[in-house]
Amino acid sequence: MFSKKNRLSSAEFSRTIKKGKGYSSPALHVKLIKNSTGYIRIGVGVSKQLATRPTKRNYYKRILKNTLFAVLPEKDTPYDVVIIARESAGDKSFEELKKDAKDLLQKTPIFSK
Repeated sequence: MFSKKNRLSSAEFSRTIKKGKGYSSPALHVKLIKNSTGYIRIGVGVSKQLATRPTKRNYYKRILKNTLFAVLPEKDTPYDVVIIARESAGDKSFEELKKDAKDLLQKTPIFSK
């Protein structure tokens, strides 16, 4: 899992959503913005349209965090990343979400270095 320094605060989460560059797939949406900390920070969002119960939303958040942990590069890249699950993410398995996240993040500047 990600350490405390690798998590976004609510203000940083909002700033990334508002000012970040977006990348989309059918199941996921990623927003990212360069930061000055020198390491990557992560935020995960799941809407109430995907899961009305908080326990189910937390389940999807855990899946997305584990997916990001497996997919993100080992090197420290100075980006704030917010990943948001769309409604179609509820129909996918963990392996499908992992593949979708990897394909989506390949399009971003995190992997282009």
